[in-house]
Amino acid sequence: MPAPGDVLPVAEGIGLPWDVAVDDAVAAIAGAREHCGDTFLVESGGDHYLFTFSPVGVESFYALVEEDPDAMATVAASGKRAERLALDEIAGVVEDSVRKYDSSPSRDGGLFGRIVDAWAGEPADVRSRGIAMDVALIHIASMSNLMAALGWAIVDLLAHPERLRLVAAGDADLAQRCALESTRLAQRSIMARAVLQPVSFDTGAEVVLVPAGWTIATLLPLLNASAAPGLETWNPDRWHRYRIADASALASPMLVTAFGHGKHSCPAQLFSLSAMTIAMTRLLGRYAMTPKWGEYPQPVPAQIGGVARAADPCRVDYARLGPT
Repeated sequence: MPAPGDVLPVAEGIGLPWDVAVDDAVAAIAGAREHCGDTFLVESGGDHYLFTFSPVGVESFYALVEEDPDAMATVAASGKRAERLALDEIAGVVEDSVRKYDSSPSRDGGLFGRIVDAWAGEPADVRSRGIAMDVALIHIASMSNLMAALGWAIVDLLAHPERLRLVAAGDADLAQRCALESTRLAQRSIMARAVLQPVSFDTGAEVVLVPAGWTIATLLPLLNASAAPGLETWNPDRWHRYRIADASALASPMLVTAFGHGKHSCPAQLFSLSAMTIAMTRLLGRYAMTPKWGEYPQPVPAQIGGVARAADPCRVDYARLGPT
């Protein structure tokens, strides 16, 4: 089985933003793809990267096993002691909040209430722990990309007033589809996996043996908006639940995603979509918003990874809506 360097082209002069200054990281990888094809190598900062964008290559990427033998052995040897202690501390804090919620005469239907209600009927200890773990998960999600994705969803709805009116009226299903669509188009994520031991990898053109120490990667913005005709436009109707409703135009359904596929999916997907749906319906249902930008906002060019952050401030004027 050949090594990657024996059969795959090297994208010369390409560096990644954590190693060198790059004006537009996504454009740099896009240029390498245009020159080298769907699978190529990048050498940056002394490290080796195999980038793949072919249907078979992307499917092979999502089929990779995620495991760090040394780290997992350390965690297993300790019985996950440190991790369990941290979760116990979280559970104690959340338990106090649950008691206050249970004793409140007026319970709202917010995200915390929905989490609590989802554990109704379970034994007290199971219920308390389950609520705490769900709350911990949504907090992890909100520390990174949730607010950025919500921002793009509001930007897109402001550009589509008919959809905005439906979301403002409480159409939660449409709001969720809008959240998925805006997240898809705003993705700047590099999906990367470090190779800990040699692994055979099918690129679609070659099966190569990738050495330990290399990184296998794909870049969502180079697929999400171009893997099939029409994907460059915002259309929430393309979604059914968490997947593209009609993937027949795609060479592989894994070429397009908002939150990843299979075991590489974001674990906070359900809670993130729930939080975005609630925020959109409430904010747009209570406030009339007027965008103050001229042209559609653009992402920070140098960003690679996560949901895009806007390159410039996106000012919105708002006013409280009167009673209807």
